[in-house]
Amino acid sequence: PRPPMRSSRASGDSACELLTQDTSWEVPFISLARNRESTGQRTWVLFAKGGSFSPFYSDVYLVLNWRNDGNALKADISEYRGSRGWGYQWSAALNGHDHYFRPGLTWPRRTTSGFGVRVMPVGCVFADKGPAAFVSDDPAEVLLSLSAILNSQAFRYLVGVQLAAADAAARSYEVGVIQQTPMPELPSADMQALV
Repeated sequence: PRPPMRSSRASGDSACELLTQDTSWEVPFISLARNRESTGQRTWVLFAKGGSFSPFYSDVYLVLNWRNDGNALKADISEYRGSRGWGYQWSAALNGHDHYFRPGLTWPRRTTSGFGVRVMPVGCVFADKGPAAFVSDDPAEVLLSLSAILNSQAFRYLVGVQLAAADAAARSYEVGVIQQTPMPELPSADMQALV
């Protein structure tokens, strides 16, 4: 079975608090919520939002104010959407929110460097610029073997054929394109060999 892939989209006008840990101060690790339940006591969550080409691994250096399961941001998004006549459903903008905090794989949606997935650790929320793929029950060895397959030259070639943009300056690696790309079904012994 294909891994579920999701994209989350939030309004550019919403009043969310987004911080980079590259600034002159950092959010202490103890302040990070690692699951939905801990957002009542902790304000910040790791935010996977695309980034530069970096296959296999890249630090998640953004944090998002997600206090109380993101209620303030959800309210801002609802108000923004409602004021434009689009309805007040925050879930229409935060697609895939049921997958937040799960380990997975993510990639920059648009890049000039090529397709490359990286590990997305437990405790992250993600955005449309950093779509995500997940596997049933979240076993690390399955995620890592999937990462090896998705970062292979063969997989990248198949994605490129679908985009028909071999010489384009920038390509968009949308969730639908990645979902449609053929992928082998591997027995667990072969998965172990890839890890």
